[in-house]
Amino acid sequence: MRWNSAIASRGGGGQINVYGKGGRTRRVHVPQSLWVELMALRDEALKDAPVFASATGRPLAPSHIDRVVKRAARAAELENAMNVSAHWFRHSHATHALDEGVPVHLVQATLGHTSLDTTSKYLHVSPDRSSGEVLVKRWSEPF
Repeated sequence: MRWNSAIASRGGGGQINVYGKGGRTRRVHVPQSLWVELMALRDEALKDAPVFASATGRPLAPSHIDRVVKRAARAAELENAMNVSAHWFRHSHATHALDEGVPVHLVQATLGHTSLDTTSKYLHVSPDRSSGEVLVKRWSEPF
């Protein structure tokens, strides 16, 4: 991810174009509060400079990112710190989004999946939840 892939939005915040597996591009929407912090990190960086760079100025390698995430998990004293990874965040994001009632097709698009079958691998059934709860919550809210 490079600075030239970060684009400000008119209403505040912005979006970042992320280039992923299979040459696919995804747009990640960034809320205004995070956008302000991200832009503060930019400082005098060139447009084509990596957003997250190593000490040599090169983009961070996936293995380096994994070490940073594991170190942060240990520092947070997470029980399963050694199992935490950047990919783990994708699973968590999908699960929490669906738990909050986000439509599965939107989660699919956010994750950049072409197939709903791929997205379904990220989903986890919570034994204490049911689809009826979401419907009751939705229909009990005032219009």
